[in-house]
Amino acid sequence: MSKLLVHSVAGRLRVVVVLLALATVSLFGGVTATSASASAGTSELDTGEMLISGQQLHDDVGTYRLVMQGDGNLVEYQGSVVEWASRTAGHPGAHLIVQGDGNVVLYSVQQKALWSTRTAGAGSVVALVMQDDGNVVLYRPGRAIWKTGLPMLQVAPPRQFLAPSTLTAGQSAQGSADTLAAPSNRFTLDLNGGLLQIEEHAFVADPNPNLREHVMAIWAPPLVNYSSVNGTLVMQRDGNLVMYNGAGRASWSTRTSGSGNHATLQDDGNLVIYSAAGHALWASGSKRAMMTPGDVLAVGTSLASRDQMDQQLTMLSMQTDGNLVLYHAGKPQWSTRTFAAGSHLALQADGNLVVYAPNGRAMWSSHTANAGPAVVLEVIGSELTLDKGMGYVFLADSHSAQRG
Repeated sequence: MSKLLVHSVAGRLRVVVVLLALATVSLFGGVTATSASASAGTSELDTGEMLISGQQLHDDVGTYRLVMQGDGNLVEYQGSVVEWASRTAGHPGAHLIVQGDGNVVLYSVQQKALWSTRTAGAGSVVALVMQDDGNVVLYRPGRAIWKTGLPMLQVAPPRQFLAPSTLTAGQSAQGSADTLAAPSNRFTLDLNGGLLQIEEHAFVADPNPNLREHVMAIWAPPLVNYSSVNGTLVMQRDGNLVMYNGAGRASWSTRTSGSGNHATLQDDGNLVIYSAAGHALWASGSKRAMMTPGDVLAVGTSLASRDQMDQQLTMLSMQTDGNLVLYHAGKPQWSTRTFAAGSHLALQADGNLVVYAPNGRAMWSSHTANAGPAVVLEVIGSELTLDKGMGYVFLADSHSAQRG
């Protein structure tokens, strides 16, 4: 929808009627938000307000509506026609909230983030508006920062991979190729020559098209009988996922068994062997290791990558005590020394990496606010780096933290 976006957050000319319900939700360890009752005429959500299952926003004319459906999907309708959706069906009871950090997030009942506008760091004065022209727009004073569709910061859509996300019994893939691709296209399982690895793909708004995609290996298994000749990955009928080298010798396997097993690369970056009954039999344990502007690392979550040579894990953990800690091989290497329980990490649109307390107070930052939206955070090889182009603007390891 290429429509003109017209709205003023400050000094609105219209009256928005919002009935406040008594339902509350605790997010990020103690931030309490009030839910907005989506009665007729309600067209916006302000900071701290939310839509719960069954509630909706209407434009002022009544042509368009944004519905928080009972199945967990956030959907915009024109009449009965779907104009846009968050594609989060399958999570009954999910709710949408406009957070104090400027991000609009859809959470499951387990408080897992399912979707967001990726606008953390935009500030505490924002408004999500269902407009008369059919656009759902997030504003901060002076300008729009997101609309339905791709985030405004993203200048090009992610690359689409043609590989499936699952290998079923009897199927195989031969290098050199993307063997599997997660449904979101964020992760791929790649068989290149004699190597097998899971790669993460992140996209940023770099003015140079050649620098917009960042790729890093986040997991690779230990191999025996290594050969540089292209190998083959086979989901055998006996239930074992096996990598064979170019000479036909087994170089790695999951050591699983069972008729009907299948291998799936999930949207969280984890490669899992499932039984025919749907039970997880084996998993790589891999997860995302990068953040792009607008991403948030919530309390109790982490980024991680595993070194292919020594199999040691590097992890960036947003701990429940509020401290952001970089670990390598299980040992702490660096931390922000912030201790406000329930804090979260945000990579802002201006390029600044910030730890926020539950009350919205900035506890620590990388002081890279002038770096802009072309940065990407990577956790790899015992280091945390905030990269831009071919260099870095911030680096933290066991020795120190420094800006580039």
